[in-house]
Amino acid sequence: MLNLPVILNYMKIKTILLLCLISIFQVSAKKTYDLKWNIAFNEEVVYNYAMKYISDTLSIPQESNNPLVSKDIFDVLKEMLAKHAQDMEKATWKLSYACNKHGIIDVLLKYENKEPVDYVGLLKDLTSAFSKNKDSLSKADAEFMRYLETGDSTNLDENAKSEIKRVQEIAKSIEKEQKDKQGKPTVALRGSVYENGDIYSFWTKQDQLNLLAIMAQLPSQKVAVGDSWSIQTKLINCDQNIIYKDGHRKNKVTLEKVEVVDGESIAVINYDIVESFSGEFDFDNVAFKNPFIGDDKYIGFEAKVTGKGYFSVTKGRWKKFASYISITKKNSTNSNTTTQLITFEQ
Repeated sequence: MLNLPVILNYMKIKTILLLCLISIFQVSAKKTYDLKWNIAFNEEVVYNYAMKYISDTLSIPQESNNPLVSKDIFDVLKEMLAKHAQDMEKATWKLSYACNKHGIIDVLLKYENKEPVDYVGLLKDLTSAFSKNKDSLSKADAEFMRYLETGDSTNLDENAKSEIKRVQEIAKSIEKEQKDKQGKPTVALRGSVYENGDIYSFWTKQDQLNLLAIMAQLPSQKVAVGDSWSIQTKLINCDQNIIYKDGHRKNKVTLEKVEVVDGESIAVINYDIVESFSGEFDFDNVAFKNPFIGDDKYIGFEAKVTGKGYFSVTKGRWKKFASYISITKKNSTNSNTTTQLITFEQ
């Protein structure tokens, strides 16, 4: 005679085991995506690229304890940096991905300045700032300063006049070069990756490689939603004159989700990269001490990349991309942060 309670208990255990197997199968069968480039041979995909500085990121200390760097010099340097930033923001940028060799994707970032900054005039201001204290100038130097302010070269000696003529010729050459460049783009980034997302141009300089990795490197293996990987960035670089004290690094790029838009599968990729470093200058073991550093030994850096990219799994190319890249440099008394927002889309 069959024992009904035993049979029911057996069926219950069997059902639980079956549910566990189904659950394990579902986990193991988690959907994966192949994020790789799919650009045809001789095809070029062009994006409108923009770069913008965020907040007062180009501030320079208004005063310095270093006697070699006066407030006047700092003011001119600050203006030069601000002009350069404005120049870059106003430029017309184009980012392209092209396949000129089977299996390789070439990345090229170019910009064109429509209103070049008067760097010659800024250099003239810097020269004036270096000789601002007229009371300590020699007669010849004082006459030269008067020339800079008024343009009157009557009382200049022949050596000074000859030097001024040479500088004017250099200035004209620079101005001509700037005019010749109008209408011609300047290359800001050149590198390449494999179709599977790995870096191909191993020879690319590190600052260029950082941008290349952020904007073109993809996971070489299939990934599921929630999976993370790292890319080949190194945002902080110190030489042999700096002694390490403390540091931290996080390099995490994550497939946040995959959404379907108008029948196209779009992978939303999140970037979370942080590097921090603190150390001190080794003043006792250097051949030459930079006089602009002063006597402050402490130095610290923090670099961050945060942003999102929207990559078409269906078409194998970006839909759009936005990322903040910031670097903070610190000493014992102050810090200076540069933050850029880069965006691009078709």
